[in-house]
Amino acid sequence: MFVRSRALVRATALAIVLAAPTALADPPPPAPADPTPALGAKQRGDEALVSGRPAEALALYKEAYAARPDPALVYNLGRAHQALGDFPSALDQFEQFEATAPPEVRARVPALAKLLAEVRKNVATIAIAADVAGATVRLDDRILGKTPLPSVVRVKPGPATLVVEKEGYFAYQRILTLQGGGLSTFDVKLASKQTTAIVTVRSTVVGAQVAVDGRPEGTVPTELILAAGAHQIDLTHGGYQPARSSLVVVAGERKTLDLTLEGEAPITKKWWFWTGLGAIAVGATVTVIALTTERSPDRGTVAPGRISAGLSF
Repeated sequence: MFVRSRALVRATALAIVLAAPTALADPPPPAPADPTPALGAKQRGDEALVSGRPAEALALYKEAYAARPDPALVYNLGRAHQALGDFPSALDQFEQFEATAPPEVRARVPALAKLLAEVRKNVATIAIAADVAGATVRLDDRILGKTPLPSVVRVKPGPATLVVEKEGYFAYQRILTLQGGGLSTFDVKLASKQTTAIVTVRSTVVGAQVAVDGRPEGTVPTELILAAGAHQIDLTHGGYQPARSSLVVVAGERKTLDLTLEGEAPITKKWWFWTGLGAIAVGATVTVIALTTERSPDRGTVAPGRISAGLSF
């Protein structure tokens, strides 16, 4: 039994020695990727795009690119995004294709420059700066990210609502009309609910001017960020009597202030008009009397009754 044990030990040691070179050797190179899955997905994507199914084509192109990142597929991805009306994503893909595709591949798209110019007309670019970090930026239903954002963001042109919000601050909201091919910049200031309040001033008189504590703040309707405490709101407009309101606001609250402007009374309705007119009438009577009544004759040098008051200077 002892002999068998020694034989087993020698056999095990020999196996380890023989196996060592194999363990230390370089691993074999990976087998080349099989282009068949990528090619099949790409061909099915082409068929879907030609048949008017861009969403299906996009999914197939993504599948093909994941299997084999061919630069030519980047162009196909751009075409699928373009067919879906997602011009910002299409522009990203076309620019990537222009920057990374080999010259012989780019040569297969001779009208690439014209295509880029056309797509750029359908893309709006916005730059948003905020004074608070970590605020969520949303354009309609699309979340663009958190502040600070990249220098610019590409979006669809047209009407949209920009919302910037963070816990502990009043949400910033603005309705935009974004122009294709243009750059719009926005400087967002978030008001802390710990120190400020939001007051919306409204009036039925379009263009009425608002002043807060003597400072002009634009025209109605306007949204004011006010420090907690007492404030004086003035509303003015040509042809109307000014309106004034004293307001006390509490930090964290939102309120609306509706101010009414009364039209100015016509001149014939104003008390000073009739008072002044009466004074003028009295003055006229006195003048008439002065001009038509003879002055008492001077004594001693002038004969009585020769010079009337109306002719004296």
